[in-house]
Amino acid sequence: ARGHVLLEDRAKGVAENLGAAREYVAATGKELLCRGDRARYLGHVHERCVRAALPEVLAGTDRFLVVNKPAGLPCQSNRRGAANVEGVLASMGYEGLHIAHRLDQPVSGVLVMARSTKQQCSFLNSDAEKQKTYVARVRPPLAAERGSDPVICSVPLGWDGSRAVQDDKSGKASTTRFEALGPPAPDGTQLVKCSPVQGRRHQIRAHLA
Repeated sequence: ARGHVLLEDRAKGVAENLGAAREYVAATGKELLCRGDRARYLGHVHERCVRAALPEVLAGTDRFLVVNKPAGLPCQSNRRGAANVEGVLASMGYEGLHIAHRLDQPVSGVLVMARSTKQQCSFLNSDAEKQKTYVARVRPPLAAERGSDPVICSVPLGWDGSRAVQDDKSGKASTTRFEALGPPAPDGTQLVKCSPVQGRRHQIRAHLA
């Protein structure tokens, strides 16, 4: 989102001492800020268009809240607005939650929210035992039928600035187990169970490519 930077008018900086509102002027980009100067950024934000579906609360404890994230709803907030899981849950009365892991915006599924940063850290700790399972529809089919031997992909992955790519030289170790959940559909696709071991960024997509 584009915006404008406003700087406090130094000539009227005494306004605060007189009980008046501060006055700001548009910056030109040539000013030098000095100690005590104040600046404001005014930006016009367009909220993302998201589906009408709301996160569904599946379970909750004094440490975590487990929800079903709908597809199209991003997990975390950013400068583009509050149309995300954290913001929507807050509007539903579930405030002060922290993302314990994330799902990509187009992905739906179970999302764990921690009720404190301490519980968030305990979940993210590499020593904590946890397992993630995803379901994907792939083309061409992975196997002829359900029950076929799983496919194990152990291609090291790196990041080229926009996506995960195979990097045999300096990539990080990445392993994903794929299993067919049923026979191929008439349209040439197949439902596949995906079980990543490490959880690298876009690991499943890269290993299915």
